[in-house]
Amino acid sequence: MKICFLSSMHPPLDKRVFDKEARSLAEAGFEVVHLAPGDIQDQVREGVLLKTYAPPAGLIGRALGLFKLYARANEIDADVYHCNEVDSWMAGIFLKLFKRKKVVFDVHEHYPATFGHERFPRWLQPLCAAVIRLLFRCLTPFTDYLFLAKESVSPDFPNAGDKTEIVYNYTPLRYDRGTTKKDVPFEVREIFKDKFTAVHTGLFSVNRGWPQLLSAMTKITVPDFQFLSIGKINDGTEEEFLQTADRLGLKEKIILRPWLPFEEVYAHLLCAQIGLVLFQPEDLNNVYAFPHKMFDYMLAGLPVIVPEFSVEIAHIVKRHGCGLLIDTSDPDEIAGTINTLGNSCEKRAAMGENGHRAVMEECHWESQAEKLVKYYNGLQSTTAARRFVGQETADVPYGGRSR
Repeated sequence: MKICFLSSMHPPLDKRVFDKEARSLAEAGFEVVHLAPGDIQDQVREGVLLKTYAPPAGLIGRALGLFKLYARANEIDADVYHCNEVDSWMAGIFLKLFKRKKVVFDVHEHYPATFGHERFPRWLQPLCAAVIRLLFRCLTPFTDYLFLAKESVSPDFPNAGDKTEIVYNYTPLRYDRGTTKKDVPFEVREIFKDKFTAVHTGLFSVNRGWPQLLSAMTKITVPDFQFLSIGKINDGTEEEFLQTADRLGLKEKIILRPWLPFEEVYAHLLCAQIGLVLFQPEDLNNVYAFPHKMFDYMLAGLPVIVPEFSVEIAHIVKRHGCGLLIDTSDPDEIAGTINTLGNSCEKRAAMGENGHRAVMEECHWESQAEKLVKYYNGLQSTTAARRFVGQETADVPYGGRSR
């Protein structure tokens, strides 16, 4: 069976789409392609064929490029199209209607709430959400299956029946090969030296708390404190971030590193002391967030600082005792929490051990990959059986009987 992961926005090496889902299915023996916007050459990585195209410009560009996406996907001629955004889902529906392909929708976000929140004035947002929910009701009957990245998105698909499965963004155990800080390359350890480091990985933005963090850093009293960001400031405020840090006298306490392969990210995490998730409460998508980064921190044995309002992950932190829940909109509370952990090595060690144990025993990607592989194995068996029956029927003369 040939499976095409179809993306209109997610990059070729996206953490969930490529590194977890596509890679797991390739390891299970499926032929897997990821068609995604990007500027890397077509190549095979970890058993997955990556095929890229020039990314469209903005929301209008994506809408106008829908039929181009359909045409590119049709050229791949996959058996199943595993779609990762609403517009790629629509392209998948066209492939089902016109080419009799199977279509799967992988639901990452709270689209009805976030789409209007990001693009329309407040008074129009309820109408926008209602239109998106109506669209989902219309598209769901034409969809073979839905994988949900978190439980809280399930109300957006009330007519899905039993064709849904929750596949959480847990972290793969393969990153933890018994590696310790002593095994980390010297050039990475030199970044940390003897400094107390709080780390943030992935996308960073105003919505993800950099203004509150910089304000908090002026009140942190832990000796030799520094902040490490690995990823990208993606909302166009990087220059403002740098100017604010300079104005507050924090420039020497901040290290910005670009996107790195996760094996390298994990080496950095092993040398840090605290993992930060600083989502702000205005965005409903933050309230129901289920970030990869938290489980990466836990695997590396870091205590985590997490928003108390993030209902999907707050209960995990509370249940496993692997970090502290705070009001991330309050710089004083961020600073006080970092000071508390910075002054208690025993507390950090206990929380870090609790988090590591939780990932090793429960919150790991391998447990989620089993669900994905099980579905596709079943789909492959069903498809093969139908093809066999169809071939048998074709071999029997009209009106005759098989012998």
